[in-house]
Amino acid sequence: MDDLLLAEVYILNSDLEKAGTLLAEVETDIQLPYPKAELLAVKGKLSQAENDLETARKQFEEALDLNPYHLQARVDLIRLLRSIDEQAEATKLIEEAERLEIPLGPDFSQALN
Repeated sequence: MDDLLLAEVYILNSDLEKAGTLLAEVETDIQLPYPKAELLAVKGKLSQAENDLETARKQFEEALDLNPYHLQARVDLIRLLRSIDEQAEATKLIEEAERLEIPLGPDFSQALN
């Protein structure tokens, strides 16, 4: 997981090549659903930073398929959808989050504002 945090730092610092290399190195080691969801969420951030919005969307969606409680993947996907004027899809994700058995809590609401 430390590698995923490091990859996020690379993305934030616009060092996308290093982030991509690091993610490729750790990808084969991550097999369990929740860590895989975290990997996909970070890969989604990388794809978004590379302006590959279609791939980013798919990666965020896959992360949520593996872990519907992944807060950052959900927030990032909602923001991506809003940025490409797919408000109806973004609203569906928000409503889906509200129907989760365990609420995402105030962090979810705050992250969307």
